[in-house]
Parts: sequence; structure tokens; C-alpha cells
Amino acid sequence: MNSKFIASTVLALAAVTSMSAFAAEGNDFVLGPVTSSTVTRAQVQSELTQARSQGNAGTVGDQVNLVKSPSTVSTTSGSALRNEAAIANRKFHRLYSV
Repeated sequence: MNSKFIASTVLALAAVTSMSAFAAEGNDFVLGPVTSSTVTRAQVQSELTQARSQGNAGTVGDQVNLVKSPSTVSTTSGSALRNEAAIANRKFHRLYSV
């Protein structure tokens, strides 16, 4: 009788401990300090308009990419790229086939 009581007490404590540990995981997110901006919304919109007019801002959908990569022309033909990809594919399968 005493061993059953001890076993059930240990199980109950283990269950309570695991539930409290699980509940603590939701509070791991810590907010940083609140800061205020030194520029106004109008200034930001003006800078964005200027960057777009100079070709320095690219957009994808409704997102703005301010770091526009320089456009370069490829000197490799499509057939050479396909050939290179086929060679790489064969090498990959030779290395990692079971």
C-alpha cells in the first residue's frame, strides 16, 4: 500500500512539473527597448521615391529591395549551362548513390 502511494505521488509530481515546464516555453520571447525614429514618414517616402527614380530600389510585389544588384550579362550559353548541370548531376549521383 505504501509503495503504491509513493509511486502515485511521484507520477503526480512528474506530471505537474512537466506541465509547468511546458507552459514556461511560451514566455521566452523578450521585447527589446522601444525606440523612436528621427525621421518622419514623409521623409522616408521621399527617400524611397528618389531611390526608385534613380533606379536604386527594386520592388518585388509590395516589398521594396533597396539593395539592387547590378545587372550583368551572362556569357555562357544555355546549352553549356545544361551540359554543366548534367555533369554535376552525374557526379552527385556517383558520390551519394547507395
